[in-house]
Order: sequence, then structure tokens, then C-alpha cells
Amino acid sequence: MDVSRAQQHFDYMLTDEDRANNENALTSDRFKANVYDFWVSMDPNSKGKYICGPFDSIPIEELEKRVKKKP
Repeated sequence: MDVSRAQQHFDYMLTDEDRANNENALTSDRFKANVYDFWVSMDPNSKGKYICGPFDSIPIEELEKRVKKKP
């Protein structure tokens, strides 16, 4: 994971309500909601897209090289 962009990625997951109510904290419920949204959503801008890693910062060709091919 690209830790140099960690704060930017964390801020992306927060909503205005999160910022107002929790002083820039992501509650357990919001975290779970983001994970679920990322898991089931077809939206490339899902709030949970950085939870499993910032795949948009790695070229698709590099990601494809990491996938093991079935024989």
C-alpha cells in the first residue's frame, strides 16, 4: 500500500457527517459499511476502495502480472 497517500485515502472515506460528529474518525459501523459497499458496488468511486489497497495507483499491467494463472 502507498503509505505516502494514507491521509488522503482516509479522508476520502470520511463523509461530512463523520467529520462533524466524530472529529475525523471513522466509526466501526462506517468502516463496515465502506467495506460492504466496496465489496458489492460496481462504482469505481466507492468510499471503500482504499480499504483493501489503493489499486488505482498501480498500473493494471502490474496488477495482472501479480495474478497467478491457472494451469
